[in-house]
Amino acid sequence: MTAPSFSSFPPSFGSFPGDSQVRAVSSSGNDNLNDLDIRKSKNKVKDGHKRRSDRPSRKNSRSRSRRERETSPERRKSGTPGSDSAVHNNVGEDGRSGRGVFAFHTDSPGPSVIYYSDRKGDRLNIDFGGLYHGDVPKYNPVGRGKKILGLGQAWTVVFRSGKGVEVAMGGAGSTKQPQLTDRRTFALLTTGKSRRLLTSSTTASKFQEVDGFLPLPTRRNAEGNQTYRSITHNKDGESDSDYSSSNADAAGSSDDSDTTPFDPHLEALRALEQNLSSDPSDVTSWLTLMDHSLSNVPITSKNATQTRAEITLSVLARTIASAPENASNVYIRLKYLKAGEEIWHESKLRAEWEECLRAVNSPDIWMEWLDWRIRSCVGGVDQVVRDAVKALKSSGQGLPLIEAETAQLRIMWRMANFFKQAGFVERSTALFQAQAELSFNVPEPLTSLPFDQQLDNLEEFWESEAPRIGEVGARGWHSREGDGVALNPAQTSGKLTKGAHSSRAADPYIRWATQEADEDKNMSIPLKSTDDFSDDPYATILFSDIRPLLVSLQTTEAKDTFRLIWLSCLGLHIPGFTASLSGHNMDDRWSFKQFSTGSFLSDLFPKSSAPIITADSYTGVMVGREREYRKTFGIVKEWCFDALRPLDGVGLDESGRMWEQFEGDVEFVRRVFEQLKPKTDNVSWNILFLSFEASQSLKSAVKLSRNLLSVHRQSTELWTNHALLERIRGRYDESRKIYQTLLSSQEYTHAELVQVWYDYVELEWLSGNNNKALEIIMTATGQSSTGGNVQLLRAKRTLDENTRNTQQVTWRCRLGWCKMRLVLELLSGTMQGGIHIADEFFLSLNDGSVEHESLSMASLLLLYHHSVTLRNPSPPALLRAQVQKAVEKYPSNTIILGVFLECEKGEGVWGRVRDLLGDNSEGRFKEKSVARRVADVWIAGWQKGKWHSEIERVRNGLEAAVLSTRTGRSAILWKVYIEFETREGQLQKAKRLLYRAIGECPMVKELYLLAFGSLRTAFKASELNAIAETMVERGLRLRSGLEEVVVGWRESDDEGDSEREGELEYESKERRRLMPY
Repeated sequence: MTAPSFSSFPPSFGSFPGDSQVRAVSSSGNDNLNDLDIRKSKNKVKDGHKRRSDRPSRKNSRSRSRRERETSPERRKSGTPGSDSAVHNNVGEDGRSGRGVFAFHTDSPGPSVIYYSDRKGDRLNIDFGGLYHGDVPKYNPVGRGKKILGLGQAWTVVFRSGKGVEVAMGGAGSTKQPQLTDRRTFALLTTGKSRRLLTSSTTASKFQEVDGFLPLPTRRNAEGNQTYRSITHNKDGESDSDYSSSNADAAGSSDDSDTTPFDPHLEALRALEQNLSSDPSDVTSWLTLMDHSLSNVPITSKNATQTRAEITLSVLARTIASAPENASNVYIRLKYLKAGEEIWHESKLRAEWEECLRAVNSPDIWMEWLDWRIRSCVGGVDQVVRDAVKALKSSGQGLPLIEAETAQLRIMWRMANFFKQAGFVERSTALFQAQAELSFNVPEPLTSLPFDQQLDNLEEFWESEAPRIGEVGARGWHSREGDGVALNPAQTSGKLTKGAHSSRAADPYIRWATQEADEDKNMSIPLKSTDDFSDDPYATILFSDIRPLLVSLQTTEAKDTFRLIWLSCLGLHIPGFTASLSGHNMDDRWSFKQFSTGSFLSDLFPKSSAPIITADSYTGVMVGREREYRKTFGIVKEWCFDALRPLDGVGLDESGRMWEQFEGDVEFVRRVFEQLKPKTDNVSWNILFLSFEASQSLKSAVKLSRNLLSVHRQSTELWTNHALLERIRGRYDESRKIYQTLLSSQEYTHAELVQVWYDYVELEWLSGNNNKALEIIMTATGQSSTGGNVQLLRAKRTLDENTRNTQQVTWRCRLGWCKMRLVLELLSGTMQGGIHIADEFFLSLNDGSVEHESLSMASLLLLYHHSVTLRNPSPPALLRAQVQKAVEKYPSNTIILGVFLECEKGEGVWGRVRDLLGDNSEGRFKEKSVARRVADVWIAGWQKGKWHSEIERVRNGLEAAVLSTRTGRSAILWKVYIEFETREGQLQKAKRLLYRAIGECPMVKELYLLAFGSLRTAFKASELNAIAETMVERGLRLRSGLEEVVVGWRESDDEGDSEREGELEYESKERRRLMPY
């Protein structure tokens, strides 16, 4: 490229680089500059370019040419700015020359001066190092290797490696640069906006959200909106300039009229405030306002508990003062008191509780008040009993008889659970035994006496030490009075083997804790004076210990509720039963005993947390392995009460039944079932008995079913459950014979056979016999299976009429017709048609009702069997959409959660599952229950080999659970959390959690024993001694003193050091694993 002509540059210039000052040169030329000189200078530039183009590779000869230039004698001799060699070197060095080269001659004698002008600019001029792309700049460390020569003083070397050094701002002795994990930075992230950026109205309305997303432009839309098609002739004759100016004026006026937009969060708060100003009694809006106010404070952030409590108190104080009906709202009151418990003084909290009890008379308020008194642990067990007596007298005032008795039973259940948690297991069992005698075995002459006189007579029976309900040879209170003689005292059938189950561990603390836990588990039946080991003062229960807590039950519903409460307290979880007793469902925090048993916890967590290989290489091609999953319908079972029969499950084998395993005294439970049989209408109780036997042995369950059928041969419910037992055993032909026999009999009405019809249809349908299932449905509707489409339409119409019949028909009967209608649609139509039929059924039901939830479960299971079990072709999105709606309405239903997981099998992105496990839901009805929290832990390990990557998510979920006002004071969740950290090897974290759990649940003996058992290596002997002293001070029952076991034993320092070294080694490995690089 040639140099530009002189006419391309201005006639005068400023200063140029070099030693001499350049004078102004006129454009007319100079005497000392002739055409020959100009041609020579141009040829030199061309020769320089030619020589550089002839080189084979500048990269290969760069270092050599650079050394030659630096050491050449000509450069050293004639390297002045005005020499020709300098001009040549300047031209040749620039690999990007050709942008403007020209020569100037000064008036002074000597060679001419040629300068190079770069009008485009070179970014390498401001980079550290040379002007060549390939040159790696040398760095010279100075300041003891902490600084680099040429860099600013703010930069410091922070890391050295073989490839170079890493520099950063600051360093040793300087202020540390803020990071995202710093406290101040986190505080800025958690606070609201302090400054908003204003945007124009056109920009704000340019992007419109669709379902929470910004739609991206597509090529189809771009082609459909081609700009040239919108060009029209300007009839007004306006010029383009006029049109442009008018548009500019309009845009300017639009910009001038822009207003400050509100933040979406502030916009929602403003809308809520407007709604509340017009309707202060809208409780839903107040709760939504509270949730929006709390959304800026994550529950797991630092000091979040106190901050969230202050915000909650501020909002709910306004709520209570805004309208009289808000002050009597139970949920608002409970939220207000629980938030105040975090920050109020004890005297103020006590005054607020007393004021609430006077203003609102609700069983839920009394239950929460009693729970608060138990947590206060003031006065020990005796004070708690006095508080419970106060609640029993006041909780049922002004309520109908059934509701009042149910409220009293809830308080009695809470006290029985409290006795068991505090270690007084015999007192808990005695309370149920005495209440059962008082409710079912009152002698006939005493039925008309006042309640106090009945208690006096019951005391005589109790002190006679005759066998009571649940014990061997028990005949009941009424048998003693009828015979007129006292029954001989009998030995208690409990496992009276004190010390037989104690551990053989060398550590006395472990031996002591194991013995305490085993005796609490195996010696739950009260002892008699003739029994061995009766020297324990708490093992023998006097009637005066339980008399204040006994209640009078008059209604049949209350007596049935008492039976189910006793079964639940024995460890037989009944899904939905706790929620059916209260509209607020707060009792699950302490009533779900089976979630804390050893067998349940071993099944809850995966056997191995190590990741598995997900792909193999075959001839260089990666082939993924088949994903393995745990059982979909897992061990956590919770749904609405009475939505499923006790033996109902999922599939042909009825997996996922209500009771599949039991950990407890099996013989005692059997005797309770046998001795608490209702005198009339005992079918439901017998079915529960069958379900319990099936959890132990299917063979014994079938034998029991045959014995029951020999007495109740006309019971269709017993026959259908006997057929279910045969299905569970895999004997489908036996089930078919039972169904055919029942359907051919003339002794039953059509309504009584609805469940038999559907069970028969389901058996054939899931077995793959579609034609047989269709034939059974046609027969059930009175139509012929060979009539074609006309008979099919008549069958559908008959089923539709039966589903609408609400007179003199139970819901279970209607549900059977609804399920047969759905199966008929799936057999004869499409899946879309089945979904449409189900949606029509939902229109006649109320959201949140038992009927609505049970129909949701039934319809989803039928759609699941159609698409997954039977593998019929259907779009997965159809079932997924139905499941998503059901999960939003019933987030704690584990059947619906199981179908949801089945829909997510094989999906590459687990976004929906992780959103399900998160805590992003808001509102009262979105709060997660205890069962849902435990189910989240199980879901995290559902896919085998994925638990390792879900550990942090499980930890965050459990942390949020124990900090939540809904589930935070549940000893069950605290034990699950501690067990999780223990299994992951985080003993120090588990130790800190244990101290927190003891503070939240001070009267739970099981939590204290964890320090002596699985967490023994994290505690010193002095710490364990202090924990044992705390147990004694709070009034917990200890069967043997700790000092008797550890006398003369001394903890070895070597063992402690080795254990500490092991923990340090594990922590170092964990830190290396968590490193990002």
